[in-house]
Amino acid sequence: MAVTLEIVLRGGLEDVHAGYILERWAAADKHSQESLLTFTREALVHLSTHTHEPLDVVRVAPEVRNLLVDIREQGLRAVLARRYALKEPTPPDQRM
Repeated sequence: MAVTLEIVLRGGLEDVHAGYILERWAAADKHSQESLLTFTREALVHLSTHTHEPLDVVRVAPEVRNLLVDIREQGLRAVLARRYALKEPTPPDQRM
């Protein structure tokens, strides 16, 4: 979910929910963990309501927020490598 939100925020995914997500993101204080949690909760509730899939937003939202923050700060590859104990790819300029 965090990756999907990041793709929407980068303008890489256009669907019926992108406008809502971008609107809520514009209203969020990116320096406030509480504001980012509110954004994440609102996005998850919105998506869950429209897909009719049950989701425990109270439990899921903090983790999605944390992953979204990590992805935005460190990049997706680094987050996945750390999270799944994968070896991070060597930057092209450091390869032999």
